[in-house]
Amino acid sequence: MDLQKLIKQTEEKNPGQPLYNQAVREVLETICDFVNEHPKYDHYKIVERLLEPERIVKFKVTWVDDKGEIQVNRGYRVQHNMAIGPYKGGLRFHPTVTEDTMKFLAFEQTFKNSLTTLPMGGGKGGSDFDPKGKLHD
Repeated sequence: MDLQKLIKQTEEKNPGQPLYNQAVREVLETICDFVNEHPKYDHYKIVERLLEPERIVKFKVTWVDDKGEIQVNRGYRVQHNMAIGPYKGGLRFHPTVTEDTMKFLAFEQTFKNSLTTLPMGGGKGGSDFDPKGKLHD
């Protein structure tokens, strides 16, 4: 595994996504020696396959606030990897949610599930909707 080449390729494919690129860099630095000691992982491009989410769905969420004003927010669902089971990962509602945030969290969820032996893949969803202070019945 050529560590620097993979990091460079990932950053080129994901410009403006510092959270995702940082997570990838940290994981690659951690597993590099192991992958190089076991050529089968390199032969089957296991790392390259893990670096690309399987699916990203972007959508808008239109709603009417308590003042009768129409609001539009963005939503994302990143289905990162389901090699060991169906996608698992929660929802995040916060004004700072971006595609980068969701890719980072789905990538991390993939490893979290695997390392805890939970037979589920990694995914994450969310919206830049801020639920704080919203009225409800």
